[in-house]
Amino acid sequence: MPLATDCWLRINGYSNDSTLFGTVEMTASSFTIAPLGTSFLDDNTNQFSAYPNPFNEKVQIAFDLVVSGEVILEVSDLYGRSVKTIFFGHMGVGKHTMSWNGRGDSGQLLSPGMYCLYLKKNELSMKKNLIVVR
Repeated sequence: MPLATDCWLRINGYSNDSTLFGTVEMTASSFTIAPLGTSFLDDNTNQFSAYPNPFNEKVQIAFDLVVSGEVILEVSDLYGRSVKTIFFGHMGVGKHTMSWNGRGDSGQLLSPGMYCLYLKKNELSMKKNLIVVR
């Protein structure tokens, strides 16, 4: 995807009766141009997978990124509390694979049960349920 530089964007918001109710203006020194409808995280299940699931010792995680950027791969319990950050940082475009050993951030073996695996990029998020068995 091409990279644009030194751009300015203005978005006007109108109500149903065509009354202007707000304007947003943005400038950017660089950004990626993508075709309309491009998702930066594809929600196709082939694009974000975890196998085997349920798992005992290790789960393989695979996903595709169509745009590079800051990514968080995180596991939470069913109450939404983060128990493990698998990855936090910049990733390039393409296929990525990682594994998780079922341990929390402090190294403790997590209890059997259901956990939520989140792939987050900017405001976008994808979720997979993981089942840990012992």
